[in-house]
Amino acid sequence: QRRTLSALNDSPVVAPLHMTKVPLFDTEIIGVYALRALSAAAFGPKHTDNGQYGRLFESGAEAGTQFVFVGGKGGVGKTSSSSALGVRLAEQGLKTLLISTDPAHSLGDCLAMPLTGEPREVEGTEGRLFAMEVDTEEALEEFKQKLRAVSSMKSKLGELAATIGLDEFADLLENPPPGVDEVVALGNVLEIAKERDFDRIVVDTAPTGHTLRLLSFPDFLDSFLRKVLAVKRKLDGAITAAKTLFGVANFASGDPARDDIEDAVAGLERQRDKAVALRALLTDADTTQFLVVTIPTALAAAESQRLIKGLGSRGVAVRNIIVNRVLSDEQATQAFLDRVKKGQDSSLGDIRRISTEVPLNARGDPPPVRVLEVPFFDTELRNAFALRVLSSVLFTKRSADVSA
Repeated sequence: QRRTLSALNDSPVVAPLHMTKVPLFDTEIIGVYALRALSAAAFGPKHTDNGQYGRLFESGAEAGTQFVFVGGKGGVGKTSSSSALGVRLAEQGLKTLLISTDPAHSLGDCLAMPLTGEPREVEGTEGRLFAMEVDTEEALEEFKQKLRAVSSMKSKLGELAATIGLDEFADLLENPPPGVDEVVALGNVLEIAKERDFDRIVVDTAPTGHTLRLLSFPDFLDSFLRKVLAVKRKLDGAITAAKTLFGVANFASGDPARDDIEDAVAGLERQRDKAVALRALLTDADTTQFLVVTIPTALAAAESQRLIKGLGSRGVAVRNIIVNRVLSDEQATQAFLDRVKKGQDSSLGDIRRISTEVPLNARGDPPPVRVLEVPFFDTELRNAFALRVLSSVLFTKRSADVSA
């Protein structure tokens, strides 16, 4: 950890940022009361009174609505940090909305409450903190629906479909680009959030790659719309005949007053406009900032630096970095390790129980899920030699016998 922290401090990418080192806790951070302890460590006055967070913690209408996007490598504590920030802002008297756009939702687990696609008040925050988990699958279906009217014309036009380029739309319908679900969902949710008059909106994002795709999605939609319009121009010359002979117009909607390809174009243009507005929001340094979260490992630090570079090149303000799970000399005691192990033993018991009790979606009478416990290594596994050690734990005959 010391080596990684030293490398981060010396990095020209990270050095300009304010770094907050959050200690490793000997228990999981679940629920508002535990999150208060985390928020004190990560967002206490010594970290927030230096102006590095801009007007984020200011009360009063003059600061306007402020947005924070929290991101980083998977498994570094983004959701816990987002939740702790939301708790801290609520304690400052600011009406705050926490939004999770990560398809692997864990915000509800962190807050110890069920969440849906609608803002729900978090108990214990005096009505100032709300949270929601975006339904990314529903958002993806919304995007696909806008393509169906175009791609389904393929069966109506036969060989002509390939000539005018409809095959590409059919392929895109089946395999939309990664990150579409998050972009569409977030564009829709932010419109709702603004209408609800929140002072602060904290977005717990999906892992690093998704975040950068948020910023490039408007360009993709622009390119895609140009292709749709090119198809429409090719059809315009023969559209009347096509409608008469093949029933192209209105075959999806069933509404004689509508032309489905025009509806598709209009829908995609609206989605493009939302994506453009989202990118404008992300690059507005007066109202939006990106908080990078990492842990003191070389792999996480390297990805964090790539993320900071990528965001900076796209005009997104990054002023702060949170480094979670920092083990201090004072913590490195047997008593601390015993408490950590006690928590692990409890979770392992739950995993073993689940492995035998939860039904599997398999034919016949499937055996219980095998649980293989991999020890905690005191160094990162970063090359073939180190990975051989891990593979010997995971895949030797002895490991199979132990887990059976």
